[in-house]
Amino acid sequence: MIADTQEKKIPIDIRVTDTGSSPNSVLLVGSNGDLFTEGLAHNGKVLLFSASEARPDLIRRYWYHVDAFGHSRRYLNWNPWLYEGESLADLCYAIPEVNTEDCQRAGIVELEAKYKVEDIDFVRRALARNAAVTSEEVLQRDEYFDTPDRTLDSQDFVVRIRKSRSATEIGMKGARFRTPTGEYSRVELEFTAASEQQVRDQIRMQGLERTWFFEKRRTEFRWSDTDASVFLDEIPEIGYFVEIEGSLDEIHMIEQHLTAGLHMKINRNYKELFVESRNARGEGPSQIEGAQFSNANFK
Repeated sequence: MIADTQEKKIPIDIRVTDTGSSPNSVLLVGSNGDLFTEGLAHNGKVLLFSASEARPDLIRRYWYHVDAFGHSRRYLNWNPWLYEGESLADLCYAIPEVNTEDCQRAGIVELEAKYKVEDIDFVRRALARNAAVTSEEVLQRDEYFDTPDRTLDSQDFVVRIRKSRSATEIGMKGARFRTPTGEYSRVELEFTAASEQQVRDQIRMQGLERTWFFEKRRTEFRWSDTDASVFLDEIPEIGYFVEIEGSLDEIHMIEQHLTAGLHMKINRNYKELFVESRNARGEGPSQIEGAQFSNANFK
């Protein structure tokens, strides 16, 4: 299964197992949105749903059952070869719901909101009163990778290397799912790289190339009496932003404390905001390679 995935250059797989009964079956979610099942009963891999028919709502239902290593966190009691004739939607929605907050605590589903800062002094004072610094300001450089035909970007998937003076991390993110109040959730897996060069070599072997980079200055806070994190980011040319990660109730509560210093809730990522800013100045996409501070130093 792993060899087949590598041969087909699918850079991200999420594997969800069934009850473990024999014959065992596995659900594969390919990075291009294809859904497969594989097991002894199938004599190999069987396509359930192609990317052209992608249903993010169905894929999302599986995410919550997967741990940071791609293993099932609970038995799903799902044996797809027994359900011939039923639609994939029937199979998906027969799986029990899991509590979203439990999944956030497990570290795989990220729920966050992002805001443009209007009054940085107010925001700094509010954070000083209500939150503790968990990481002093650090300069980070994020590099994003995709296939030559931008398959990952078209599916809203992310493969990222994040570099700071202290560490290099590899991150993988699934598609974003919006809440009615403007927050979004997505699957995120993040690992510290023992060797930056080995990570880059593996990414290149998967057929991915660097498509974008940006730098930011980030300070991390933990809001008092909660598990919520608040990030204060400075992005070259476009200013300061606040990101809040936590439960929906925590995000709304923290937003109330900071709202006088915030301009608006943002539904786009930093790349989209930076490119929009450059486009407004008359620059085309081919002229925009990334965002950086002129005096950045990662040595």
